Amino acid sequence: MGLISISTKEPLPEPPVKLYGVQGSSLLSMPDVLADLLSACLQGAGSQAVVEIILQDAPFAAHLIDVAAKGNNKLDATEPVTAAVSSLGYPMIVSLVLQSARQVLEHTLSVAEIAYLQKLWRTSRFAGQAARCMAPSVNYPYIEEAQLCGLLQNLGLYQLLTQHGDLFLDKTPVPWSCEKQAALEQQYFLTDHLRLAADKIESWGLDSFLADAIRYLTVDSGQLQTANPLFRIARLAQLFAGSGSELNPEAGHLGELFFNLRPSETAYLFDWVTSLSAPAAKVKDEDASSVEAFNKACRRLTRQIFLVASQEAARARLTAGTTPEEIAEIARSLYLENSQVRKVHFFLLDQRRQELIGISAKDGSRLSRELKLPLVSEASLAARALAGGGAVSSFATDQALTVTDHLLMRLCGGKGFVCYPLSANNHPLAVVTFGFDSEDEAAGLQSPAVTILHPIVSAALAQVSMGELNRIADGALLLRRVNHEISSPLTIIGNYAEVLKHNLQGRAGRELAEAITKESQRVDEIVHYYLNQQDTYEFPDQEIDINQLVQETVDTLRDAELTPRNIEVIHQFQQNLPRLSSMAILIRQILVNLIKNAAEALDKGGYITLATREGFCSDRGRYVEIHIADNGPGIPPAIRDRLFRPVVSTKGGGHAGSGLSIVKGMVEDLGGRISCHSGPEQGTSFYLQLPVVDDFSLFTDK
Repeated sequence: MGLISISTKEPLPEPPVKLYGVQGSSLLSMPDVLADLLSACLQGAGSQAVVEIILQDAPFAAHLIDVAAKGNNKLDATEPVTAAVSSLGYPMIVSLVLQSARQVLEHTLSVAEIAYLQKLWRTSRFAGQAARCMAPSVNYPYIEEAQLCGLLQNLGLYQLLTQHGDLFLDKTPVPWSCEKQAALEQQYFLTDHLRLAADKIESWGLDSFLADAIRYLTVDSGQLQTANPLFRIARLAQLFAGSGSELNPEAGHLGELFFNLRPSETAYLFDWVTSLSAPAAKVKDEDASSVEAFNKACRRLTRQIFLVASQEAARARLTAGTTPEEIAEIARSLYLENSQVRKVHFFLLDQRRQELIGISAKDGSRLSRELKLPLVSEASLAARALAGGGAVSSFATDQALTVTDHLLMRLCGGKGFVCYPLSANNHPLAVVTFGFDSEDEAAGLQSPAVTILHPIVSAALAQVSMGELNRIADGALLLRRVNHEISSPLTIIGNYAEVLKHNLQGRAGRELAEAITKESQRVDEIVHYYLNQQDTYEFPDQEIDINQLVQETVDTLRDAELTPRNIEVIHQFQQNLPRLSSMAILIRQILVNLIKNAAEALDKGGYITLATREGFCSDRGRYVEIHIADNGPGIPPAIRDRLFRPVVSTKGGGHAGSGLSIVKGMVEDLGGRISCHSGPEQGTSFYLQLPVVDDFSLFTDK
């Protein structure tokens, strides 16, 4: 392609500089793209979705890469936008969007500037989309790099418009990259848009021919025939962008010259790009229509900026929470303030036990705390929402509600409810349930004021949960130190017991020595269990005879705890109980704690009843129940309500509460349940339910 001659004129004197931003550093981005970006970041969209939006706007893509390239890490030249998004993170991206939005909203643009910008935005997107579609068609592997070689061709035009404004527009520039335009710019501004774009791209230090492909965009096509494919893709994308509604005939010739494409194949590519870019090409040429479209986009951008402010205010409130309960309470208030929801409840995912566990509400209701939802999609809408990763509504479901769903509806206090899953880093975290009186009210959950809350609530819950894990890790470290300190004394005790066993005369002496040995081994086994608890997800296959295990535990405690207190033990064992696949060491420790507590509550005289039976539960299947009852004075109501919480002690008047929180944890580790009933007349009873082996799969992950 030869140089087009232009009448010789003297270069204009130094033009008045028209700065849109701080020192002219920011070019004018599409307000619609900026609004889409804010919306995506507010909703916590995936990084790939954010990258796709950025690749629709040349000024912002360049600004993003420019900022990221100034960091310490070198960007991946084949995917610089993706690398920049990963490097900077969403908070920084939002900050950059707000900077760009300020340039657009604070500057008063003329009608001519708006009209030219509308065309420039369109052709930039079109060239980028054209290069993107060409790359796989001609076997070029770096799709994002190819798209940028089309998108950034006009970058210098944005810069010239930013610096010279109406003076630039007076030269009637075309809104796409071409040789004639470059020559015009050289004459009047002593530079051209291709040089400006290439210099900017070169400053990023990418290991790529991207800057060169744009710098030499208009050289003779014969020189490009053997050049890197990126040069040829850029040139063909340029012709596509400048073709208007009808493909430039030269594009068919270059398609054949560069890539051996038949003219019909090049025409097909053009039609494909045109169909993909149709939404961006609907802006009319009339100045009034351009201004109307621009103002509408700016109003949308302004609304998104207010949403960003609202989200930041909500985020600040959530930082006050330090526990899941506190986060849930703050989030509950935020949802109530921004929707017509009646009640809000949170259920945290317990990965180990494969169930959703309710977080206590501020009103102290025990229903949400005690409701546990198995992770079986057929069992509840909450489980279905978590499995599907999207909201599930009782108003819209085509399936009959389960008993669990009706319990959720009662908890939510409305005529229906919606379950919404919360996740962090693509990992399921929790489910939040919203109660409503109508489907129209429930539709309000889709409003931006509500949807912007989901990602920040998820992040806050994830952060405090990580804090809990860190505290557990600290506890594990302490436990390792304790294990280190007690291992030697336990070994010595065991050795002395063996010596006593051989030196003591009579059966009673030997049995006493054996009991000492067994108990010291039990302490060691319990400590080692908790040391390895985080890595123990499957129980060993042990066929446990519960009746035998209960009897052995009683025999262990008889001489030390029962006989000295003159306590009678009554056995009511059901025969032929199914055997359990569980951990005998934990069941034994649970029984030791419960029987010792009962003995301490009786002190002098009384009886303890130990009963076993087989039972069935609708949500968990068959189980074996162990009933431990005493005829003591009972547990005071004030203590009974918080019996299984840590640091609750009733020593001297009832059962040892500090050990019961550990007991409850052990029971839950076994997949079981424990409950307590107590009164001054009937004494205290504990009911321990453990799952039967052949139904264990009912409440584990399928």
